[in-house]
Order: sequence, then structure tokens, then C-alpha cells
Amino acid sequence: MRVSRGLLVVIVAILTASCGATLVPYAGAELEPLAEVRGQAQWEVARAVERAAVAYVQHSEVPGVQVALRFGDFAYAGAYGHRDSRRAEFVRVDDIYRVGSVTKTFTAVVVLSLVQDGRLSLDDPVEGWVDLPRAQGVTVRQLLNHSSGIPDYTERTLPNLASALRPRRQWRPEQLVARVRRQELLFEPGSRYAYSNTNYVALGMIAESVSGRSLAELYRERIIERAELRDTWFLPYEEGPDAGRLVIGYERDILPLGVQAVRPRNRSWLTYGYAAGAMVSTAEDLVRFADALFDGRLINGRMLDQMTQFIDAPDPDVAAQTGYGLGLRRLDSDGTLLIGHTGTTPGFGAVVMHAPGADYTVAAVGNLSRLGSVELLQSVLGELRGASAWHAR
Repeated sequence: MRVSRGLLVVIVAILTASCGATLVPYAGAELEPLAEVRGQAQWEVARAVERAAVAYVQHSEVPGVQVALRFGDFAYAGAYGHRDSRRAEFVRVDDIYRVGSVTKTFTAVVVLSLVQDGRLSLDDPVEGWVDLPRAQGVTVRQLLNHSSGIPDYTERTLPNLASALRPRRQWRPEQLVARVRRQELLFEPGSRYAYSNTNYVALGMIAESVSGRSLAELYRERIIERAELRDTWFLPYEEGPDAGRLVIGYERDILPLGVQAVRPRNRSWLTYGYAAGAMVSTAEDLVRFADALFDGRLINGRMLDQMTQFIDAPDPDVAAQTGYGLGLRRLDSDGTLLIGHTGTTPGFGAVVMHAPGADYTVAAVGNLSRLGSVELLQSVLGELRGASAWHAR
């Protein structure tokens, strides 16, 4: 269906007038006192994280962020800034944020656990499970590492507007895949990398088909319970936390509508993400998740080896990226290898990264789209490198 430019302008004007929000600058806002910490090491780490996070909040429009880390046997989590655009209420460490494409790592773990169980193979073609006639020959592995060539359904503006205009609309995975069904592949499968959310919607459908279980059940049984995650849900496909713990997000960059508040009742964006981006969590839980993955509690060593086979994958959206594995980004941060994922979804940004050679994991979440989560993470690491406790771990 084609929509005239004039009608599109009217839609944008109505939406902007009815749903806009204002981001109040951080300048002049008070910062909640840092929670009491004990011991020299805890004090050093807490102050280093605080310096980086507060500076980031002060020089960006994000209302607030959570940062969590684990190095050696030491763990720390902090919350900085505010929950709301007017900076009236302080952010808390147990607030729940949408984490966008960090969901892809959860989905990849579920798929690899099914491979581990013998339910499917990484080399299986996908046409038996997903209705994409032009994707014949595309394999499960190529979906996982974004080398399938299948176009990204989120690149289309009108469906994005539909989720903004109808915040309670529920998208079905089949509807998302159908948006690219008639499109040609971008390239020969396996020949190069192109990030596509369609790949992970398809993987969620495959996981449900081969297991006979809902994706929400698979996440909970194979990841959330095993990793002892306390504050992670796949919304709205399962009952989630109290609504008061869900933070309002602020969409500024994905749609040309000015600043829009993304409230907890807007579940349409979550169903629009599905297995590519519907998870909600905290920075602390993201650290727990990554640590459980890399210490072998979620999949075995053979599957983790498969997961960390990276292809060349320069990505304009993540400048530090040097490769992409099976649901994992590989970044270079001042010579340190980091493995994990970023997340961008309307109103929110997230990142979780593990340093296998240095035994630490860091995560951050915030309630602004295009958060610049990698820059925030790099700022935190830069401050931590100056702390003696960091070098003594």
C-alpha cells in the first residue's frame, strides 16, 4: 500500500503534537548521593564508574543510566541521573529497561542449545520453517551471523509509524517476515555481512517450531533460570514486573518525530522486535547473563566455540566492531578484545561486553534511543583503568 507524502506529513504532525516529550538538560539537576561503599577497592571502583556515568549524563540528553560490572570476584552496580525527561525522580539500580538487540544474544543461545540437543543443525536450510521463497539455501548459521542477505524489515518507515500511532498493536512474527517476503536477497548467502533484524525473527520462529515450546518458555528455562537472572523478561509474551519498575523511554532518533515518550503500555514496539529485540532487563542482570554464557552454564564449550567464530563485519552503527559471531559482536577497545552485544530500540539503548582475556564484564542501559552505549562503556573502562583496584584484580 502506498501512502502519499502529504498524508505522511499529516500523520507526523498529529503524532508530534499529541505525543511529544521534552528532555530537560541535566545542568542544574541534583545527583542522588552515591550509595555507601566499603573498603578502598569498592570506593575506587564506585568513584571511577560515577565519574564516567555522570559526565556522560551531563553531556548527553539521556535522563539516566545504569552501569554494572564484574571483575574477578568483585561486582558493582550503580544508577546515575533520572528516570524521567523532566529529571524529577532519580533512577534506581532495580529499574527495568528495554535492551533492544541484546535480545539477539539470548536468541542465539537458545538456538545453539537446541543444536546442542540435536534438534537442528547450524547447516540446516531455513525454508522448511520460514516462508521466505527467495531465501532458499540460507542456513541457520547465516541467520545467526547476519550473512544471509535477507533484507531488514525495520528499514521500512510506515510499519514503524504504525507502532508509534497504535502503541497497543500486537505484531505477529509472520507479519514481520512477510514485509520482506517479495524482496530479493541483498547478496549471495554467506558472501558477506549485513545486519538484519529479520534474521532473528526467523530464528525465534525456528526455535519455537523445532522445540514445540514458546520462545518465552525457552528463554526462561534455558537462560533466565540457569543464569539466576532476577529482573529479565520477554515482554509482552510473559507476565512481567510491576509496571512501576518499567522506565519510560525517549525516542529521538529512529523516527523523524521529535522527542517521543515510549511508555510501558506501548507494547507494540516490543512485538515489533520479537526475538530480535523484545527483552527487558537491568544492567546487573546483563552482567549475570554474559558471565553465565562465558563460564559454560548455558551452552557447552563446543557450542561456545561456534558462537565465537567471527566473520569480518564492519558496521557503520558500531564503529568499534571488528567482527560478528553467532549473536555476538566483537569490538576493539583500546587494544582490549570485547565480546557481547549492543541494543537500540525506540526510547532505549543498552550494551553488555565481556573481556575474555581480562576476566571482566561490563553492562550499561539508558532510556534514550541512539544512546551511544559503546561510548559510555568505553568511558567507564577508561576511568577504571586509572584505578589501582582494577589493576590488582
